[in-house]
Amino acid sequence: DNPNGKLLSATTPKANGNGFDTSGIDFNLTYSGFETTIGDFSSSYDLSYILSYNEEEYFDGPVNDKIGRNGMPEFRFTWVIDWSYGDHSASILTQYIDGQSEKTDPNTYAQVGSLSSQTTFDISYGYATPWEGKISLGIRNLTNEDPVLDSDLKYDASLYNLYGRTFTATYTQKF
Repeated sequence: DNPNGKLLSATTPKANGNGFDTSGIDFNLTYSGFETTIGDFSSSYDLSYILSYNEEEYFDGPVNDKIGRNGMPEFRFTWVIDWSYGDHSASILTQYIDGQSEKTDPNTYAQVGSLSSQTTFDISYGYATPWEGKISLGIRNLTNEDPVLDSDLKYDASLYNLYGRTFTATYTQKF
């Protein structure tokens, strides 16, 4: 003890709980080089799929699979399609987050209620200037999707964006 009431040190016991085990699939597919008379196209698709997410309910408590619980969607993906033609380019980005249960029963650990899935789209256009500059315009969350809210009107900030539709404009100059 310190006479000023400050904590000088603290120790915690070393203990192991029941553990944590997860498995999943991260998948990427990219294609480029599709040339047409109206421009060149490419695409990429990224998927994260959780097969199992076994974790303790509380320290040294029962271990359950938490896939599909609030904040733990079973899968999500991002799909991008790019186009370019001369000095012009454009892209559309699609993001999908799978639906989840809203709550977990504290006695049975069963998933209760449901939160809907969410799909958002971002679009962008770019023009490469003759003087080594680039002008870009875009819209994030094109369809102005709100974050998925639970019955308490709360959302998971690690999954969803609060900003709604956002317009962007940038200029980049190479020297």
